[in-house]
Amino acid sequence: CVAVREVIEVRIAHLFDLSVVSPFFFVVLFSVRVKMKSSALLLYCLYSLLSWHEALIYCKERRMELATIRNKEDHNRILEVIKKLGMENGEKSRMFWIGGTKLHSSRGFFWMSDGDQVSYTNWLNGQPDDYDQSQKCMAYQHGWMNDIRWAWDDNFCSSALSFACEYCW
Repeated sequence: CVAVREVIEVRIAHLFDLSVVSPFFFVVLFSVRVKMKSSALLLYCLYSLLSWHEALIYCKERRMELATIRNKEDHNRILEVIKKLGMENGEKSRMFWIGGTKLHSSRGFFWMSDGDQVSYTNWLNGQPDDYDQSQKCMAYQHGWMNDIRWAWDDNFCSSALSFACEYCW
């Protein structure tokens, strides 16, 4: 994907997807179409709660990737989507999975979309902390200790969180 110019459309749809969640959950799908220089991007923020691996599979089965944040512009794009969805203060969701992981700990964090090493970073204060040497997956989180902003946290891959998929073309 290339740099985002502006969010041009936000649509809200509802899904009931028994293959992903139990029949008691109603999945809310937010579709945000973003205007790009030479392509477009759809970002889906799903409120169903999945582990990082389940979220990765969910995205890939739909020909998408967990969201990748390569630079400040990508971060600002995510913040714009968060704001348009009314999540800017962490009321609706305080944390969601993105596509960074360090499952191969010797490599450090990398993006699952293409295997590139994470170069731009936006960690919350004190993160990543790899608590118990078991936090290998990356999430966006609203606030940690005195750091009240949307930024990254390393988390247990088995934690059930919301997630953001993206589709680039």
